[in-house]
Amino acid sequence: MDAFRNRPAVRFCVPFMAGIVFGWYTDLPGQFLLFVTAFLLVGWRISFLLRFTTVSVVAAQLLIIVFGDVMIGYHARYVPDDDVNRCICPGRVVQIE
Repeated sequence: MDAFRNRPAVRFCVPFMAGIVFGWYTDLPGQFLLFVTAFLLVGWRISFLLRFTTVSVVAAQLLIIVFGDVMIGYHARYVPDDDVNRCICPGRVVQIE
């Protein structure tokens, strides 16, 4: 557990990856995630102002998890029009001219 105290990148990456894994296997509605994010932001700000460090850290970690969930949800659902994945199908040959 010392890695969380001394390495800031690990403090961000582990909850972010947990949010990505959680978002990959679940499908939460956007309104719910917006409500949770707003609630966590308000709670994080209040706990930060009142110097509740444990609550502030937990709220920040949960915000990072929600951020990972939102990012994988966006990237998994919205494919740009010029993405090569729109042109290929199993068994179809694509040639670039």
